[in-house]
Amino acid sequence: MRPEVFAELRRREAAMVWNETQYMDTIPEVTTDFVYLRFIGDRSVDRLGAIQIDRTKEMERWAERLRQVEDHGDRAFVLFNNHFAGAGPACADRFRRMIGFPALDLAAMHAPDVGQRRLPDFP
Repeated sequence: MRPEVFAELRRREAAMVWNETQYMDTIPEVTTDFVYLRFIGDRSVDRLGAIQIDRTKEMERWAERLRQVEDHGDRAFVLFNNHFAGAGPACADRFRRMIGFPALDLAAMHAPDVGQRRLPDFP
C-alpha cells in the first residue's frame, strides 16, 4: 500500500485489487481503467448457502468507494467468496441492488431449462 507500488501498477496498466478481508485494510486506489474488488470473509461461517452474517455495513462502504471513482473507468469486477457472509450469490445480488442494478432471480438460476441436466444428474 505504497505510492511507488501504485505508480508501478499504473505504468503496467494493472489493477490494484481492492479487498474486504479481516487481514488488511485495502486502500481503494485506482490504477487502471477498471476496478477489481473481492469480498473474502474470515472462514468463521461453516454452513454455506444462506447469508449468516450481516455484512451490509462493509458492502455499503465499498459501494460508496465505487461511486467515488466512477469517472476513472467504466467497469468494476466485484466477487464474493461464500465465507464473506455465507452465500456468495446472495451477497452479490444484495450488492448489485445497493449500487442501483436490478435484483437477480436466484431461484431461476437453479432451475434447468427443459431437457437440460444438472451436475447432480450425472452418475
